[in-house]
Amino acid sequence: MFLDPAARELDANRDAKGADVVGCLRRDAGRNPGDPEMASLIGQLSLKSPEFRQLGAAHDVQDKGFGVKVVDLPLVGRLTLAYET
Repeated sequence: MFLDPAARELDANRDAKGADVVGCLRRDAGRNPGDPEMASLIGQLSLKSPEFRQLGAAHDVQDKGFGVKVVDLPLVGRLTLAYET
């Protein structure tokens, strides 16, 4: 989402989704503070993505298990998908 421009273009709600993703990542990092893979991922995103750094500075935490994802696919157009995790 933050490092691949093509992936960002698929998500029609990319701005709101970015905040949700960072908030969920922050939640998971708090639940697993000693996880070296999580620390590595956050480090890479912090170094390479100004958007991730900006959203991370807000210190928001998200716990979201449902919602609607809107994607724009080149071959089929816009899809609106409900999800629950």
